[in-house]
Amino acid sequence: VAGVSLEHPTVRASFAYFSKVPLEHVYTISCYAFALDAAIAQLEGDLALTLSADARARLRKRGTVGKVIRRRLAEVVNAVASGQNETGGWRYKVNSTDVDNSNTQFAVLALGIGARRGVAIPQAVWLEILEYFVENQEADGDPTANRIELRRPRNDQPSKVSTGKRKARTGVKTEPAD
Repeated sequence: VAGVSLEHPTVRASFAYFSKVPLEHVYTISCYAFALDAAIAQLEGDLALTLSADARARLRKRGTVGKVIRRRLAEVVNAVASGQNETGGWRYKVNSTDVDNSNTQFAVLALGIGARRGVAIPQAVWLEILEYFVENQEADGDPTANRIELRRPRNDQPSKVSTGKRKARTGVKTEPAD
């Protein structure tokens, strides 16, 4: 990871340590997700040096590079998602009831990594994040070039996702502000 082999004793020891850490501290497990993603990327990069372009594409499409690491990444990302609280954000521990934007940022980055790696993130999680930030932005801040308009998904079917916490919304589209 970061130019050091996954087989390096320090890297191996770090991953062994984190494999035993309880998945309860948002910063820790988010950073763990970043490291797992980097490990998968390194394995993919190593394969890029030895396989044909077609073989690399097939492996990436199937998500078979780093199967064990991907399983752990899914566990970590699911722990992050389940730690979202009723505010729509996260705090230091996954079961907290208040929110901290820095922890929320790390959680959202970890969720993004998971989504990019094929981990299914419930739509309600994304909608709660959106709602949290829209509701908590400053009313008198500088104008922005884009506005968010909520709309139905492309298939024009109503969303069946609802957390029961707030009214669920069904899609996001940005348009230039007037």
